[in-house]
Amino acid sequence: MVTEAADFATVLAEFASWCGDAETVYAWSGSDLDQLRGEVKMKDIAFPLDDLAGKWADFQKIFTRAVGLKRELSLEQAVNIANIDFTGHQHDALWDARNTAELFRIYRDEGRFNAVIGPLREAVNPKKQTSFTLADALGDALKNLNLPEE
Repeated sequence: MVTEAADFATVLAEFASWCGDAETVYAWSGSDLDQLRGEVKMKDIAFPLDDLAGKWADFQKIFTRAVGLKRELSLEQAVNIANIDFTGHQHDALWDARNTAELFRIYRDEGRFNAVIGPLREAVNPKKQTSFTLADALGDALKNLNLPEE
């Protein structure tokens, strides 16, 4: 696929230019940025990644927090939770980007997000108390017991 492509330094510069004036660059996890840093270092390319890195946002963390979970979701899990079909092949950069973009569209549409994700969020973080202790059940009755001193 890349036989006829430009060299990495050229493509990276084009990518940075394409990101242009964007306030934020969303990616599923921080691994893509880590990969870019590693490639620049390994290939000894003089490329200022700081500007791009300063715009980078880990949408995996953002989406996971919005759902109300502590353990980060895989892209496949997030797509399943959002009740959409995963398009393309997993772990293919282009398809992963497209699926991340679809999740982002859902996330940015508050009504759609709440309709799709709301029931899961409520199940994970119920507002009602779903368990109680013996002290909760007996309440003040325990406070008024005259227990013998030891």
